[in-house]
Amino acid sequence: MRITLLTILLCLTSPSWAQHCNSLTSIDWLLGEWVAKNGDRTSTETWLYAGGATYEGVGKTFSLGQLKSEESLIIAEMSGVLYLIAKVNHNALPVAFGLVSCTVNSVRFENLAHDFPKRIEYKREGENQLAAYVSDAESKSFSVHFTRKVDTPR
Repeated sequence: MRITLLTILLCLTSPSWAQHCNSLTSIDWLLGEWVAKNGDRTSTETWLYAGGATYEGVGKTFSLGQLKSEESLIIAEMSGVLYLIAKVNHNALPVAFGLVSCTVNSVRFENLAHDFPKRIEYKREGENQLAAYVSDAESKSFSVHFTRKVDTPR
């Protein structure tokens, strides 16, 4: 029930200037398998078209080859507005983030009522480069810089 109420609230508060990015095709550059390596840590994020108006994603982080965290992700188009919905183990329910800005090479989702993160942004940095920026919209943040696995179809 909470996710439904949150989704409704986000629908009512989505800025009209984000409406030009009102379909999944606006961000199809996100599709594919992405990998980031930093020392003994490897992060992956995989986005697939799930049919209808939905992309499904899975994010995983490994350390020394052992799975340390995993999250389920969905980007869904509802009533002409895009939402990112994230489910992580430490939250009982999924958390919805509404689209607040979109360009040809970036998309940003926010939920200012959530503790952390409040903002999730993806930026395409070339055909096979992707950066994910996660923050509290103030001082706490981190970023992950991915490279597309070239042997996976988009």
